[in-house]
Amino acid sequence: MKNEKRKLFNIKITLIGLVVGLTFWVIASVYDYLLFYNDYITSLFMPHMSDLYYRLAIVFITTISAYLIGLYQYKSEYIEDLLKIEKVQREDAEYALKTSTVIDEETGLYTQAAAIKFLEHEVNQFQRFKTELSVVFLEIEGFSAFLQNQPESDIEKLKHDISEIVKSNIRRSDMAGHWGNNNYIMATVKTDSKQAKEVESKVRNNMNKLVHEYDDHMQVVTEITHLEESDSAMDFLNKIAMCRKAA
Repeated sequence: MKNEKRKLFNIKITLIGLVVGLTFWVIASVYDYLLFYNDYITSLFMPHMSDLYYRLAIVFITTISAYLIGLYQYKSEYIEDLLKIEKVQREDAEYALKTSTVIDEETGLYTQAAAIKFLEHEVNQFQRFKTELSVVFLEIEGFSAFLQNQPESDIEKLKHDISEIVKSNIRRSDMAGHWGNNNYIMATVKTDSKQAKEVESKVRNNMNKLVHEYDDHMQVVTEITHLEESDSAMDFLNKIAMCRKAA
């Protein structure tokens, strides 16, 4: 139904262009009649050849211009609808993916396996939509030693607070995961290097402030990596592995 309306609009605007061109023809005929001809019929239907070509050119240009305007409008709306459909499908797929994944019981974040599945999905999306993807890898140094010397209640509270800091800095389209032991990961979609750095800095500062309340020896270190056009899913996962080593 929508396509039929668009086609009808294109026909209408083309006819308007034709009418505009013919109107110019009539106006030019009146002008010629007043200046050069003895009768209006001659000026309307049998002008000089130079005038005829000029008028035909005007009619042609106005008609084609109107047609192209209508066609552009039609194509623009059609492409916009396709993009909206793809966006909805993408969001639905992301939501279905994340709600079907396994949650880490200790932190309430996605497990490493679930995080990998999300990243593989985003790499595939990047190949289609060219949406940027950045990953912030976080490691808490001294966390293992802290676990050995603290009561279970303090450990659970700290893990919960860490998870809340991570989750509070992501959007629905992003992902936060527990990468095992003292490692955490944040994947931010449609985020360039500058934006990722801002997220990383905010999370690192908040987490350092938090862990220092429990133990001054703990320190949060971070690494950032970005998905590049040449990266396969395996390449990107290898980059994240290198981030873990660097951290």
